[in-house]
Amino acid sequence: MYALVEPAEALRHQELLIDVAAAGDFGTYRYRQAARASMAIATYADPQRSPIAAELTGPYEEQCAVMYERLLERLLNIAVHPEECSELWIDEDRELTASEAALATGAITIEERSDIDLAIVDIAASEPERRGHRFAADEYIGVHPMAINNATGCLRLLQVHGRRYIYTDRYESWVQYQSRRPLPRVDLRPLADVLTAADSDTVWTASSPSSLTAQLQTAEESSLDRKVIVDHLSEHLRSAPHAWNPYDTPG
Repeated sequence: MYALVEPAEALRHQELLIDVAAAGDFGTYRYRQAARASMAIATYADPQRSPIAAELTGPYEEQCAVMYERLLERLLNIAVHPEECSELWIDEDRELTASEAALATGAITIEERSDIDLAIVDIAASEPERRGHRFAADEYIGVHPMAINNATGCLRLLQVHGRRYIYTDRYESWVQYQSRRPLPRVDLRPLADVLTAADSDTVWTASSPSSLTAQLQTAEESSLDRKVIVDHLSEHLRSAPHAWNPYDTPG
């Protein structure tokens, strides 16, 4: 949208603005200022923390209109000079720094299973839960998503933190991604039913495969150990029918 209303400025800052978009949609970044700009935008979209909270009181459509109107005029300055609005991103930026440090020290490790495009993210029990935004005001709990997404090219993620499990289909498999063809998504809801039946401590839930980032997760700590979860999930990803393929368009 910014490129349409300010084409000359958008082209002048093309690489940075593309990275801001990647940070917001894909949870990846090359330039830290782009990551911080995305965090600031997410804060603007949060009615509890937004500098324009008083204007975000109507229906969703009206809030979107307000966000576009207010942020299109602020976007370039937020991206080029994020230090001028550090109060909007500084807390989340610390979460990202800590998540990246945990990866560097081995407190968080990643095991990749390339045949099913799955990355298993093991978080040491001593590590706290960390938070990061997805898209505008959605929140992701566990490890900051930019730290993980920058560390693995796998588009299917299983986060293991003690007996807490969160599986996520990254946003790249929701769109017609051009860099490569992601494996089509499968419906995780039948697997949630299987795991709930086997779990004595919690209920498993799963979102629709058409969700922006489809997830499978527990409400509380699970009675099932890591191997059981990984085996069930791996088999389901291999054998379940495709349930979402953005490249399937009417001919």
